[in-house]
Amino acid sequence: MYNFEFGSLNSNRKINLGGRTNQQDKKMLLKNTLAERKIRQENKLKNKSATKIQAFWRGRKEYEKLRKTLQKEWENDCKDIINDVDSCEIKNVINTLRKFLNFYKLSSNTEDLELMCKTLLILNKNKVEIILFPLSDDDYIEDYINQLRLFIPYCIKSIPYCQNSEKQKIFFKIIKILMTINIQPKDIIYSYEKETIHKNILNIILKAGLFNTINTLFYNIALNNNDVNIKQELKKLDLFNYSVYFLEMRNKLDIYKLYKLFIVDILTIPALPNRFDIKGLINFASHLPFVSLLEYISSNLDDIINYIENEANTYPNNNMLVNLLSNIVAFGRSLILKGSISFAILYITVINKILDKIPSHYFILNDQKNLLFNNVESDNESSDEEGEEEGSDNDTKMKEDAKDFILDQNILKWISYLWNPQDAIALYTKTINANSNNKDNEVVSSEIIAFCRLYLSLVLKIPAYSNEILSILLYTKNINLLYTLWNFANSSSLINEIINKTPIIKLISNENYSTEWYILSLFCKMLNRQLLTMGDDEFFSEQNQLNINNIVRVSIIVRNISYMIYMNYDSLNDEMMIQNSNISIANLKSIYPQLLRQLYTRDSRRKFTEDNIWIMISENEQDNLIRMVLNEENRINNNEFNDNNISNDYDMRSMFSGGIFSNDQSFLFNQHTNDNITSPTESAKDSFYKQRILILKHIPFVIPFEVRVNMFRAMIDQDKINRSGPYEWVSPVTRATIRRDRIFEDGYDQLNNLGRSLRQKIQISFINEQGLPEAGIDGGGVFKEFLTSITHQAFDMDYGLFLSTSNQCLYPNPHSYSRQSERLKYYEFLGRILGKALYEGILVDVFFASFFLSKWLGRISYLDDLPSLDENLYKGLLFIKNYQGNIEDLSLTFAIDDEQFGRAESVDLITNGSQIPVTDGNKIQYIYHMANYKLNTQINLQCKAFFRGLCDLIEPRWLQMFNQQELQTLISGSNDANVDLLDLKMNTEYSGVYDENHPTIKIFWQVVSDLTEEQKRKFIKFVTSCPRPPLLGFKTLQPKFAIRDSGNDQERLPTSSTCINLLKLPIYRTYDIMKSKLIYSISSDAGFELS
Repeated sequence: MYNFEFGSLNSNRKINLGGRTNQQDKKMLLKNTLAERKIRQENKLKNKSATKIQAFWRGRKEYEKLRKTLQKEWENDCKDIINDVDSCEIKNVINTLRKFLNFYKLSSNTEDLELMCKTLLILNKNKVEIILFPLSDDDYIEDYINQLRLFIPYCIKSIPYCQNSEKQKIFFKIIKILMTINIQPKDIIYSYEKETIHKNILNIILKAGLFNTINTLFYNIALNNNDVNIKQELKKLDLFNYSVYFLEMRNKLDIYKLYKLFIVDILTIPALPNRFDIKGLINFASHLPFVSLLEYISSNLDDIINYIENEANTYPNNNMLVNLLSNIVAFGRSLILKGSISFAILYITVINKILDKIPSHYFILNDQKNLLFNNVESDNESSDEEGEEEGSDNDTKMKEDAKDFILDQNILKWISYLWNPQDAIALYTKTINANSNNKDNEVVSSEIIAFCRLYLSLVLKIPAYSNEILSILLYTKNINLLYTLWNFANSSSLINEIINKTPIIKLISNENYSTEWYILSLFCKMLNRQLLTMGDDEFFSEQNQLNINNIVRVSIIVRNISYMIYMNYDSLNDEMMIQNSNISIANLKSIYPQLLRQLYTRDSRRKFTEDNIWIMISENEQDNLIRMVLNEENRINNNEFNDNNISNDYDMRSMFSGGIFSNDQSFLFNQHTNDNITSPTESAKDSFYKQRILILKHIPFVIPFEVRVNMFRAMIDQDKINRSGPYEWVSPVTRATIRRDRIFEDGYDQLNNLGRSLRQKIQISFINEQGLPEAGIDGGGVFKEFLTSITHQAFDMDYGLFLSTSNQCLYPNPHSYSRQSERLKYYEFLGRILGKALYEGILVDVFFASFFLSKWLGRISYLDDLPSLDENLYKGLLFIKNYQGNIEDLSLTFAIDDEQFGRAESVDLITNGSQIPVTDGNKIQYIYHMANYKLNTQINLQCKAFFRGLCDLIEPRWLQMFNQQELQTLISGSNDANVDLLDLKMNTEYSGVYDENHPTIKIFWQVVSDLTEEQKRKFIKFVTSCPRPPLLGFKTLQPKFAIRDSGNDQERLPTSSTCINLLKLPIYRTYDIMKSKLIYSISSDAGFELS
């Protein structure tokens, strides 16, 4: 029997002819079932979503239809009101505004809003705008206020969208009418509710962002926009009167909210005073509750900053705190000049708090200059202070953070009034008067502390103007701040603790010392600046208010601080702050070592301290120090090799930017500890090394000079081994044939292109005047003769590359022809030649001017260096500095007549300098620029070329262990050291018939010991070509001093071969003959030629 509905009960067998089964296991069946369910669910969700979208679309379509209907009805209502305003009733205004609010959306198209405003501004027969109608009936007031709560924000927020000021005026007129309902007649505003209504409307306007809208309008117009029409239109809007009106109505508002919004949106408009004409500015300033605003800022600055960061609109290329600072100075300075002491203190306090919150990089200008080779505004010493000591990563980050920020000159102009002489005098006078009111005048008042903190912050935060700020404090009449600060500092407990070498960690963590750190730090900054424009004569005279005893005390203080900073490097990091202050460890690292270097340099030039006052590390550590620097050299060389940093185009930045007189730390020794160091002993050793490395880098003069010389020679010896191995027979890198009558030209042609390869062995062969090769093989002696001969010729003034001072010290020729490309190549070659002499330890009889030597350290020259160039110019500038009459009577300008080949050419020291007269107010700047031109600008290119060559042979870090006087000693030996005959005798070799017991040799040493010191120097020059003994003694003389017999002729003169330090001495039999012949020879100023 068949089932017609379902078919047979026994289904037909399905046969798979493909050869494989179609049956599914349970796992596959479950998987397919889940997949099918998922598809069904997705389809169901799609259908549901489609239904919702369709419903939403239909709803929006109906809404738009209704909205257009409402808009049409609203337009008709507006036309009715406009056409027949006298029949307009309150309910008409209410209904029309309600319809508007139901359909209107805020957008850049403001036509509907303009029509609504024009309608509400129509005057009735009583000459009253209909916008005020609903406020005359208490039945409508509440509903109308709620409508205004929506309508007012539309008006305010649409203002920036307007394309012209006429539309803006309409919206502002609405705001103005509503703001001033309190002055409307009683029959217009319901008198009983007037104050409440006014208060509500003011709060609505304030909350809607009126201040922020004003802020936006001015931000959209740059300060340098010269469109007169735009400025006139803004002026017509009279925007700032709106904000001032709110301040006058502050008793009706939340005063703290009002002040916050006013400060954030109005007082942060860039260069706010520049937006007014004179009349408007006076009116605005006279209505400002300035003291109240300052008090609010002082108490709530953190809250203001949080609001700026989280809620307020911010704008690109802008720091609102910088703008706030400039505007406070702009509106506060008039009150400072005539205000009370209490206001001055409040003013300083607020500025201090704001400055603390502003990163330093917001004060770096695009055109900020540096005196070092082409830059003029900030000195190297200043750059050392502001850029900080440890590492360039922070500098890079700072530049990245500030790369989009541009500090407008109009803003800076107002900030600069803080160091305007008139303002500075006013602030100083008021703080000093406040301090004099203390019962105990020895106690420093909080007012003095605030004053010191202000100007220290300005110096540290605005390095481009630090010189100018410090000069104002130093040289403005009626400000005797330097000596005052010293009196305060010298009597402080902090000074005693520093002199007693109390650990610096205790000194910076004790909050009782925070105020004393401000005074001491500002004093040190000012003293450092003063020393730059103070000559030695003035320094040692009564004109120096700080007598020498005080200067010595200051030296000890800054020495101890600097030493402790680097000895405790592992406990101090740059971001660490002195307790309860805004002075960081980075600031300490710039202030105190910087002054210490200044004092040490001056003491090296003319002694004012006791012997060894600077030494903090003993000679006993010499072996450890040498081992340390050699390890560091190997590490640096390995890094250079791995990074492929060695190139023919040597990076001059390491010469001019790195080291003890600058802030570039590109060669800062690695301070990362080895990951394998785990034991306390190894960690302590590692810390010991790092302390000495930092000291050697920043304040090397606390290590004895002799130790540093040994370190210098050890580093060179290590470099020689790294390059050639420990074998003296290594083949020379080149063989040069030099004609004796063309030593410089041949040397330049054959050796200059070797560059850094000059460090390796060079072999010289001479051609005599007859054109014949001279006999002999160069084992080092011939090259020494070549070196001494070429320096004697090239540094001769007749050659034109160098000039000499009145003291016969050399410096690069400043004339324009010396800046020609071919001449600059000569300077570069001479740098290599002198570098080779230093590298080989060969003393050359050449003396350089001190200001020129200081550049080898990357240091800029200042007024105190000028005597080493031009004593008369130096005295003339000092005359100008101390001139008591009217300086303008001298008819000076910021220009100089530079004579070139008999023609005088006027050169501006600053832009348009010939048009700027020198006055009492700018004479210090004139002195500064004049010294800079003579000492730096004129020889800029010559110095660069010379140092490029020098750097090929001598690594800058090797030289930066010394000051300029010590460098001269490295070049030519000590001018003060006596010839140590015992040392010479112990390091003498004999040949021929001579030995130490030979009768003639005994007579010789007796004769030499009886010579005067000057004759001994002549003798040393006779046999070695240099009148001074080697720095480390005659044991380092290469080759060693030797004496060889030259026959029995009693009439023959002694001769020498300076190339191999050889004395050829005849076998004299008597003392008298020996003495007369020797004195004659050494006085003839000849050596090799007598052979």
